[in-house]
Amino acid sequence: MNRLYEQIMAHAASGPGTPALIEGNGPVSYGQLARLAEEQGAVLADAGVSGPDAVAIVAHKCSETIAAVLECLRQRRPFLLLSPLLPVSSRAATAAEAGCTGILHPADRRVELLQPDAGPVIPADVRFMLTTSGSTGRPKIVFLGLQETDNFAGWAAAAFTLRPATTVLSLAPLNFDLSLLDVWTTLACGGCVVLVPPAKAVDGSYVLAQVLEHKVEIIQGVPMFLQLLADAAAASRERADNPGSSSGHPYVRHVIFTGDEALPRTVDGMRHAFPEATIHNVYGCTETNDSLMYSLPPSRAVPERLPVGSPVAGAEVCLLDAEGREISGPGEGELLVHTPFMAAGYSDPQLTARKFVQHPRRHGITAFRSGDLFRRDSSGYLFLLGRTDHQVKVRGVAANTAEIERVIGLHQAVAAAAVMTEADPIGGSRLLAVVERSAGSTLSVLDLRTHCATHLPRTSIPAVIRITDTALPLTITGKINRQQTQREYFPLTSQHPRAPQQGVLTP
Repeated sequence: MNRLYEQIMAHAASGPGTPALIEGNGPVSYGQLARLAEEQGAVLADAGVSGPDAVAIVAHKCSETIAAVLECLRQRRPFLLLSPLLPVSSRAATAAEAGCTGILHPADRRVELLQPDAGPVIPADVRFMLTTSGSTGRPKIVFLGLQETDNFAGWAAAAFTLRPATTVLSLAPLNFDLSLLDVWTTLACGGCVVLVPPAKAVDGSYVLAQVLEHKVEIIQGVPMFLQLLADAAAASRERADNPGSSSGHPYVRHVIFTGDEALPRTVDGMRHAFPEATIHNVYGCTETNDSLMYSLPPSRAVPERLPVGSPVAGAEVCLLDAEGREISGPGEGELLVHTPFMAAGYSDPQLTARKFVQHPRRHGITAFRSGDLFRRDSSGYLFLLGRTDHQVKVRGVAANTAEIERVIGLHQAVAAAAVMTEADPIGGSRLLAVVERSAGSTLSVLDLRTHCATHLPRTSIPAVIRITDTALPLTITGKINRQQTQREYFPLTSQHPRAPQQGVLTP
């Protein structure tokens, strides 16, 4: 058993009628959640799943999935949370890679039995198994230990002042690490989780209505989702009798940006929507969870660029140069990080050995090579520049596609931007950009080139810019899907299925 499970069950015993979840069919109480967990246990038993064998859970965003996780925690059973969007064949392959003997479909109350080959050795204290987003290749299976999940819940509860009856918005899928705060820490504290269906997370008006109806206190999300929410709040103010009012919604106490660059206009939009909230810019990855944080109280002005700040309590970070040497003071390098919430490794032991390494200054401490490039300024604040593999050479000069996207996104008429590369036999790489312009904007390619020329080196200006009024494709976590964007706008043939609204300008 672990503290997370025991705390949730204690709330079910002391306040069985207290709302634990809000989903489409209405509230689910702590008592109901406990009974649903018993039902999921019966499903596993009827299927013949016994002993400590690992199972995979198809993580549809519903109370049954959360109940299934609780039951696995009770049974001391490791479980792999699978995206419901995975193709059936991929589900089975991923579950087998994690050593699972079955795939539980909580909403359907059924189990697919598997006969996997010899699976990985799962450490004894591991329960949660998550997959990375796969932004840099095939998703990896990450092992999270009980102590580490308990450590995270304790830290998050204190950092964001969670308490009984705190209402928290859940925008992320249940199989992603953001749910460790949105769902599991909230339930351990006796709070209430408002489950936003994945299809509704891109509907800012729907999300705003949920925030208002349920008096949400904590909102966490990637900047794309929070921009949609800010836009809906601004539109709501314009329709009000007093459109100049900026009173906002004072019961929102914390707004947490995570997973991508938080642009000033998005931060400003959330500040106007929720003027009493402290805004946090958080960096973390599945392997380490929240690692760095910068907090902006309501009284402080929004800086031109939001840092990800400093290490959270108990975290140790350093920057490494290209040769793996530590950088002291200001500079740029790969982030090496240790947190009290760090994963035990991957299902692949060779990958674990490459990514989880000895901390250069702390003997006996394991740290994670993030693969993320950071800049540290003279004040000690850290700024995310992008992935180390986003570094490309254009005509022999280094460029970073994430930084180019950030600069393009600073233009007030830009809603979103994606920068990709293609091979260039002369220049090494050729930069391509697709830009979604804001509604009603007359933004042109020339406008963007002028903007880029003001803020970027010449070699970092995209060779081809395409402008569209159609929303760029997103991943299930709300990040821009660059691979799909490149397929749609820059296919191998000269014809592409989604015609741009502006012409192409190639130098």
